[in-house]
Amino acid sequence: MVASLNEQLDVPETSWFWPGLLLHGIHDLTAGNDKVFKPKIDIVLARLKNHESCHDDGLALILDRYVQCESTEPHEGLKFHAVARWHSPTLGKQRNWDRVKPETKRMIQRWLVLEDLKDFFKTLHADDGMNRRRYEFWMQFLDQMSYVHLVLGKHARESYPKLLGNKIGRYSELKGASATNNAFIMRIGKYYFVEFGEVGKCWGYEESTARNLIPNTSYVGSISYQDLRAAGHCVLVNNWGQPDGLAHQGDWESRFQESFARLSIGPDPMSLKELTERYQLKILDRRKEGGAFWVRHDQGVGAVAEYLSNASFIYKNKAEGYYASSRSVRWDN
Repeated sequence: MVASLNEQLDVPETSWFWPGLLLHGIHDLTAGNDKVFKPKIDIVLARLKNHESCHDDGLALILDRYVQCESTEPHEGLKFHAVARWHSPTLGKQRNWDRVKPETKRMIQRWLVLEDLKDFFKTLHADDGMNRRRYEFWMQFLDQMSYVHLVLGKHARESYPKLLGNKIGRYSELKGASATNNAFIMRIGKYYFVEFGEVGKCWGYEESTARNLIPNTSYVGSISYQDLRAAGHCVLVNNWGQPDGLAHQGDWESRFQESFARLSIGPDPMSLKELTERYQLKILDRRKEGGAFWVRHDQGVGAVAEYLSNASFIYKNKAEGYYASSRSVRWDN
């Protein structure tokens, strides 16, 4: 229809008419339901690239509509387009993010945090033990993380071009460490925490003493290994109540939680449904058949295992995971 209209009217490509028509179409699209809106997002984003004058306004409309969807699972095309256009919402002086609602900005921040948590603990440092437990532990604070930043060694920078292609301006170079080591900086509340890929201690700092670890522009730069381990007074405490980094040994999750509690930090409140969605756990409900409610999780230790145990689930084995009787299952609280 548009092609036919263009042929009849012979409107110049530089005319205000075309971006106006595109914005009108976006307004109509965002007024529709989720089933109509979501499948068209990538198509509209591609068209916006050809119309600079309405690019930002159109992107803002799409983002603000997406946050209203019944399910706001990460949309890879929308995430990449928004960050490439406006840079990360976690960086300072990114005024374009003022175009959208605060909850929209927070949605993108959450997507980026989730992406980087997965990439760090499940790709760059994937294994079947400690890093899985660390991933589960930090995922408990997903809704409280307002900032994350990767600091990557030589091996990661050279070996993962596709992964890093989506993180332009969102990582720094790790100096003074082995080529295979990396670091991960997270902000929870007013505190910053640093984890290393080659498992050592976790360090925590107040914002006022960690400013040299916080890039506030899209410039990548570099951060030294020693600065990450000594950015200021450590707010975490060891078993003797002394400021120190916390080691991942034994029942380390409990010790971390105790130290975090001193800072008034606790895990996100989650229902069982929210837990299974956050950790992408499969469920099997056999209650109508007189059976049990199953959650497929193959580990007997870690944050997820602790949650399920506290919710009266019983661990059977790696293949079947956790089960609970119908009377003990509380799905939404």
